[in-house]
Amino acid sequence: MRAHRSHQRTALLAAIVLALLGVLLAGCSSVAELPPSTSAPVLAPAPVLAHAPAPQLLLLSDDTLRIPAPPALESPQLKLEMAELQALRRSLTQAQRTAVQAWDGNAVVRWNEIARQVVARTQADPLTASRAYVLLSLAQYNALQHADTNQRHFDRHMPGVAQSGISPLVSSNAPGSYPSDHAAVAAASAAILTELFPIESPYIQAQRAEHQESRLWAGVNCRSDIDAGVALGQQIAQKLLERSNADILAASSAWDGQIPTGQGIWFSSLQPPMAPLSPHWGTLHPWLMDRPDQFRAPPPPAFGSPSFRAALDEVRHISDTRTPEQLRIAKLWEDGRGSATPPGHWNQIAIDLFAEHRLSQREVARALVVLNMALMDAGISSWDAKYTYWLLRPSQADPLIKPAVPLPNFPAYTSGHAAFSGAAAAFLAALFPEKQGELQAMAEQAALSRVYGGIHYRFDGEQGLIAGQAVGRLAATRMHELP
Repeated sequence: MRAHRSHQRTALLAAIVLALLGVLLAGCSSVAELPPSTSAPVLAPAPVLAHAPAPQLLLLSDDTLRIPAPPALESPQLKLEMAELQALRRSLTQAQRTAVQAWDGNAVVRWNEIARQVVARTQADPLTASRAYVLLSLAQYNALQHADTNQRHFDRHMPGVAQSGISPLVSSNAPGSYPSDHAAVAAASAAILTELFPIESPYIQAQRAEHQESRLWAGVNCRSDIDAGVALGQQIAQKLLERSNADILAASSAWDGQIPTGQGIWFSSLQPPMAPLSPHWGTLHPWLMDRPDQFRAPPPPAFGSPSFRAALDEVRHISDTRTPEQLRIAKLWEDGRGSATPPGHWNQIAIDLFAEHRLSQREVARALVVLNMALMDAGISSWDAKYTYWLLRPSQADPLIKPAVPLPNFPAYTSGHAAFSGAAAAFLAALFPEKQGELQAMAEQAALSRVYGGIHYRFDGEQGLIAGQAVGRLAATRMHELP
């Protein structure tokens, strides 16, 4: 084992690059027999950066965003733009008509679906995914808010049918046409996703172009409306990315690359060993919490203690006797590589609820901002605990345990799946109280699924749910801060 540790340290410098990119791999290896009960080693808490109290939910200032005044209604430029719309209408295809209806329905939801597709195709880890979802949601909400402000300020409206000869294919309740709110959402969404998933740029940019052009095809915006919306959306995305990238860079330097050793301490089961996933994540600046350790779980049962042995024995028993139903639940909530990840899973659950309750696009955008802040904060909270306690996985304590899902390459306590699920369920239950029982049952099943999968102890899930629920309740109390 000492040789194994030595080899692990020599591999860390090369492996840390992959860890910071969020590569989540799986594997397992045998370890020594469980020793007699002993006190858990006392570990120094993970370094936490200095944090100010959580600010108002991030809405960018109007003073920092600029777009030019629109061309006058009788200007040559606007006449050319109206001629463009007339030409587009004459050549409109059925595919374009379909696109008009698809994007007009709820563009925020459609971009969320695109994000989940991109997360799955790039095999992003849940932390990277949670960051993508919150930045996307913030960009969309800011785009809608600032488009509305500018529309009211410029008070420019599309010419009527009598003047333009164009009958709109869809209705719009926007207070003006300049800038286009849809173009702002498209540009902001595409800029966020392209920055985070550059390999998917061709697909993302194709979706952006179709979304923006659909407003011209519909006859509800002209080219200057679109151009102004694009400029606004790109500014919003850039400011959000600058803020987030600076936080990631600062946190990345907080981990010294050292993995503690001792009984009950996690180690990489990969061959060759690799650095754990994002040890710095628990030091990021939270969106809602005052600090990353605000809801830190208490220490897990001491390695080798009766409580620890009982929890380990439960996982072993499930591994030896796993039923088809337990396997189904483990797979249902696996949300591993190639999926939308647990935060994406809960975004889909939320969007289904929004559709059921017929929320408007603005209401959906507002709810998704706070939901995804809660999800990312839940990940920060869980990762704070993981790298404070460094608890090994069940199959590392008992090599006869056979996981039914891939073994994550990071410590066990607390369960990230449980934290994500607890946060989302608690927040959504505050929005839809009649769904509280159903949502709570889903969160508990998600937490238990990791025990059925053989990769978590029951107490990992229990404490993950507690911390996540605290984050979700906090999110519900702060939603009023968004206008």
